[in-house]
Amino acid sequence: VYAMFAAAGYECPALLENSRKLIFENPERGVRYFWVKPSDVSIYVERGAADIGVAGKDILLEYRPDVYELLDLNLGKCRMAVAAKKDFYDDGQRTLRVATKFTGIATEYYSSICREIDLIKLNGSIEIAPILGLSDVIVDIVETGTTLKENDLEVKTTILPISARLICNKASFRFKTDEIEAITANMKKAAQKGFINATDLADYLVGKGMPFRTAYKIVGQLVAECGQRGCVLETLPLEAYRAHSELFDEDLYTAIALDTCVARRTAGGGPAPESVANQIAALRAQLEN
Repeated sequence: VYAMFAAAGYECPALLENSRKLIFENPERGVRYFWVKPSDVSIYVERGAADIGVAGKDILLEYRPDVYELLDLNLGKCRMAVAAKKDFYDDGQRTLRVATKFTGIATEYYSSICREIDLIKLNGSIEIAPILGLSDVIVDIVETGTTLKENDLEVKTTILPISARLICNKASFRFKTDEIEAITANMKKAAQKGFINATDLADYLVGKGMPFRTAYKIVGQLVAECGQRGCVLETLPLEAYRAHSELFDEDLYTAIALDTCVARRTAGGGPAPESVANQIAALRAQLEN
């Protein structure tokens, strides 16, 4: 996300330093960044401690903060879904037991389909609830689906797509309209360039069949080499893939998909990556020549 702000003209080099600080400023650009838990971002923005912030659509739907949602950043894409054991079928004959930490979203969804539920609030390890008989189904965020598969569960229904959103304080928008609209416009341009954060990249590789530990090991190493702080990776040259081929396990071409999802970090870094298929084909041809 930071790389998108930087590409939009709101860079803060101190943010990339190896530091335990939580607040970073760039007086020249007139910006201040600070780290908070994802679930707290909307609170800081709603209360005016921050003018703008980035929060997941799940947080916005669950807590309904009184903020403006300005832009879908197309990052952190996943989905809110209903999952259960593979052999489970909801015949509607009895109250459905639903385990989730997203009680608001679950309640709204089942109310929309007129289904009576017994809501069970959990804070973590939601997947074990149906396995241990605590619930019939769960409502949770699904990215690659790997955790579900490993616990013999499957998605039964997708409730809605989730992604990161740019939000702003309503009073700030009133008094800083021009500045916030300019930021939004610049962020929209940056979003169209295809930035992806490190976690999304690792999950993408897992979804393509790469072992979980291998994917995160590769991404972690590339993050370190790029000098980034786990935010966004810049494209590495083909030689880098060859140099790290021992990490790619059986499918080098799957790992090469790293290059398909990563935008260039700085201005003048070249055009944004093309589609996944085109990038893989181009890199495959280079390797085979």
